[in-house]
Amino acid sequence: MRLVTGLRKRLSLASSALLVLVTIVVVGGSATPASASCTHSSRDAGSALLYVTGTDVAVRSGPHTSCGLNYRAPNGLIMNAHCYVTGDTVKSGGISYTTWSRVSVWGGGPGGWMSDAFLENGGAPYRC
Repeated sequence: MRLVTGLRKRLSLASSALLVLVTIVVVGGSATPASASCTHSSRDAGSALLYVTGTDVAVRSGPHTSCGLNYRAPNGLIMNAHCYVTGDTVKSGGISYTTWSRVSVWGGGPGGWMSDAFLENGGAPYRC
């Protein structure tokens, strides 16, 4: 089930990227990111317990690298990954990730947004 959800998520992202690329080519414009908003609504469609796979990973107030730093999560910390949105691109291990998960520390700790580049299984399985 988790594999199917992950594949759906990646296919959805691939089709979204293709649509953006086609729009840019047709309009003839350049790809300029929308202004980064650090306030995002999210719904809790469920959550998955995932390990942090990076070292001292930034947990931010929004899904963008320009959003405020809430805290840093150590490698191996277990997080509740509630849902994901598209945000800034983050590279890890030669792979570009554009999704960010709304997370909180398992067992009742602080929350925020973390790039899916640093979460087990590519982040939360549910879109916000």
